[in-house]
Amino acid sequence: MKKFCSKCYNTFDINIMTNIDFKNNFYVCPTCLDKIKKSTPREYTEDEIRENLLKHFWFLIEYWEELPNKTTSEKMSGLLHSVLATLDGASADIPKNR
Repeated sequence: MKKFCSKCYNTFDINIMTNIDFKNNFYVCPTCLDKIKKSTPREYTEDEIRENLLKHFWFLIEYWEELPNKTTSEKMSGLLHSVLATLDGASADIPKNR
């Protein structure tokens, strides 16, 4: 059975189990369905949170390391403050527990 995609308006062969956008109750082609699935918000896994946190810490290290006209002590103090601010939830790069 052929249907029109509600997103791109192309015709496609329908497979009821895989081509319905249940959130909006529209028929969508496989290409548009993949785009919808990729854009749907979801919670981070523990591994993703851990990886994001470590990447953020490495970013902070590089940032403070490359600042000109700062003493080592000032850089270390700034890095420590940034790490503590991140753990406190003040960083926009890290998702917060709500």
